[in-house]
Amino acid sequence: MKNGDHLYVWDNVADGWSAVARYYRSDVSGLAGLAWNYHGAGTRIDHNMDIPENGWINYEVCLGEYSTRAVLSWTCSNYFVEDAS
Repeated sequence: MKNGDHLYVWDNVADGWSAVARYYRSDVSGLAGLAWNYHGAGTRIDHNMDIPENGWINYEVCLGEYSTRAVLSWTCSNYFVEDAS
């Protein structure tokens, strides 16, 4: 969700998995990072970013196992692109 330079990752389902966003940024080469929400269902994490105003973020949301940092690729959404401005 676009809201300044914050990437919010919600966990909406009590399924035993963590929610994770895998993202690329206009100002970083290759995979920029993973934003994990391992706090459980009904929680949100705020991944504060500092993206240049003319930049963008390209992200997908997946399920994963936080303890091993394994992303379950078959659960991932399509990629979404948001402008930083």
